Amino acid sequence: MNRKLGFALICAFALTAVALDASACFMTYEGMDYKATVTVYAPGSAISGRTVYAGRHLIEYQDADLTAWCVDIDHWSGSSEVTERDAVSFLRNGQLVAYLFETFSPTIDSNYSAAALGVAIWEVINETQVDYLHRPIFNLRPVQDHQRPRRRAVRSPEHAELASVSIRTCRHADGA
Repeated sequence: MNRKLGFALICAFALTAVALDASACFMTYEGMDYKATVTVYAPGSAISGRTVYAGRHLIEYQDADLTAWCVDIDHWSGSSEVTERDAVSFLRNGQLVAYLFETFSPTIDSNYSAAALGVAIWEVINETQVDYLHRPIFNLRPVQDHQRPRRRAVRSPEHAELASVSIRTCRHADGA
């Protein structure tokens, strides 16, 4: 009886280990390269008046260096809830977010341009009017000259589809 129980436990452990390994998908967050501080203007919200970083995030996925952009101002890098979603189908105004990403992300070359794209993504996602012409809720503060990137992220052709939907859920709270 003990032998059967021991064998069953070993099989259960092995199956669990295989299942866990099959579902594991590791993505390494490597920080931000181009970034600037922004102050959120959103009267009545908990985030209003807070100063955070906006800019380009660097990640490594399956041995490829990719860039990512924050889509959720209520979660930040290092928090326990960081998720990846298909931007076009999951995000509010996902088609506009995808357009911003595909059009402007490849040409980012400064702190200001990275922060501007990050803020534009937040604005489109949090848009509340149909015409998109009302006052934006995100305003840029004067750009601080942060440390230049240690390396540039590279997007390879075989990862183009992944890169186009890897707009990450993260932000840095209070410039941390």
